[in-house]
Amino acid sequence: LKARAVFMTSNVEGEHLDDRKLDALYEAVQDLGVPLIVHPTTPRSRDGMDGYHLFNLCGFQFDHALNLARMVLSGVYERFPRLRAFYTHGGGPSLFLLGRWDQAHKIREDTRAAIARPPSAYFDRIWVGTVVFNPRTLGFVIDSIGADHVCLGSDYPYDMEEPDPVGLVQRVESLSESDSKAILGGNALTLFGLPC
Repeated sequence: LKARAVFMTSNVEGEHLDDRKLDALYEAVQDLGVPLIVHPTTPRSRDGMDGYHLFNLCGFQFDHALNLARMVLSGVYERFPRLRAFYTHGGGPSLFLLGRWDQAHKIREDTRAAIARPPSAYFDRIWVGTVVFNPRTLGFVIDSIGADHVCLGSDYPYDMEEPDPVGLVQRVESLSESDSKAILGGNALTLFGLPC
């Protein structure tokens, strides 16, 4: 179909994306050489998220981090070493939690059962989007994963879209001109296999 990516939400009708029944899909995506794009959605449980748009403000982001942790810890990226993925919204709180995941890998056998390396070692195949709404937060995202693994996002046409996606990137202090250009387009061209 000449598609440049495969899109999935962070759970599919409540099923986690690390379910082994999806292995054939991941093998096909890996073999096609296109990235998997993951966008958060409502988590399986909405307990405690009534009102205040909390299912979106917290629930979506929690589900994003939960999905990424499950994908790494269950060995999806271990079993499919050429699988690349793009997580919108800076990957939710995943980068903030990554040190905790690595610490757990050191001390808890259950977190090492399916992966040979610490969780952070698999992030060389993870890219994230810029829609975090705050230049200091985006600076943390860039520092955590590297400017070469961040791509411009907007979340258009949703009501929680970033109103000035380019301006947000430009407001990140100490971002070099070359890194800014990469985030604003160069990284996406590379990730999606488009001519530079």
